[in-house]
Amino acid sequence: MDIGDAFLYPYPDDECHMFVIIGKASIAKKPRFVCVMVSSWKDGSPNNDPACIIRKGEHPFIQWDSYIAYRETSLFSEEQILLNIKKSYERVSDDLLKRITEGAFTSRRMHMMYLDFIKRV
Repeated sequence: MDIGDAFLYPYPDDECHMFVIIGKASIAKKPRFVCVMVSSWKDGSPNNDPACIIRKGEHPFIQWDSYIAYRETSLFSEEQILLNIKKSYERVSDDLLKRITEGAFTSRRMHMMYLDFIKRV
C-alpha cells in the first residue's frame, strides 16, 4: 500500500466509499495511512467540501461529480485496510493526487493533526 492507492472501504458503518491514501504516519511505532474519503456531490448540500471536486471520469470509480470529504479523514493500519477492504482500484493520477493533497491544506474541514503526515506533491 502506498500514497495514491485507492480502495473501497465500509465507512462509517457498512456503506462503502472510495478512500485514497494521501499520507503515512507512525503512531506508537506502528505505521498508519492517512486516508481521505470520496463522497458524491449533492447540489445544495451543506456537506459538500469544495476544496477538491472530482469530476466524472477522472478515476474509473467516479461515475458522477464527487468531492473529498476531508472531515472524514482517518488513520488506518494496513491490517485494518486488508481486513475490511471491499475492492482495490487503480491508484489516482498524479494530477488528482496533487489536487487532493492541496485540498487537504485548504479545506476548513480537515483536522490539523493529519497535516503533519501529508507531504505536498
